[in-house]
Amino acid sequence: MERETRPEPERPGWTLVRRFSDPRSALQVFETARDLLLSEDLEASAFRFLFGEQSFVALIGDETPAPPALARVHEALASGTPVGELPESILQELQGRRRAFKSTGAGFLERRTRFQPPNTTEDERT
Repeated sequence: MERETRPEPERPGWTLVRRFSDPRSALQVFETARDLLLSEDLEASAFRFLFGEQSFVALIGDETPAPPALARVHEALASGTPVGELPESILQELQGRRRAFKSTGAGFLERRTRFQPPNTTEDERT
């Protein structure tokens, strides 16, 4: 007798999202959170994005981290305003980007850009 194979159900995962009043604050928190995910070896992705006029940082993972690591993740995001839920279209886009990255088999991807205020010269930024 053959057994029917069914795809595994999707795990609910976890998502933490914080809103920031300015892009610079979001960038600082994003970099801290990204570095924490790497140092803790957490199976999660960090995203920084604009929605409307506001900056957001979102962390999306497969399995909720152990309580000590989760406490450090919350601490890293503490300066932002908690966001209950993202619009479904944005959440799906971020999850799609996470799935696409995971399918590459790479250990991690780092896209690093520095915040550059408009209308400044290199000397003014240093």
